[in-house]
Amino acid sequence: MATSEINPMRIAVLISSIQLYLSSGLKSTRTATPTNMSRWASEYTGRAYKRSSAGLQMALVDLKALYDNIIEASSEKYAD
Repeated sequence: MATSEINPMRIAVLISSIQLYLSSGLKSTRTATPTNMSRWASEYTGRAYKRSSAGLQMALVDLKALYDNIIEASSEKYAD
């Protein structure tokens, strides 16, 4: 599988992990710390995020927009 096929799934899991952490304070895995989630989000969006809840909330909004763009582009690609 190409990286471009794996990235949407990784972004979806990261979105889910951030939502879980923001809503309940639980980590989806032991490595899904606020620091790591902020860093991973930065790798996809190119923006720096703080480790705070506000920073993770900003990352969540940006990741959702990125994910929607990727899904829309791939659906157009396969619609032809």
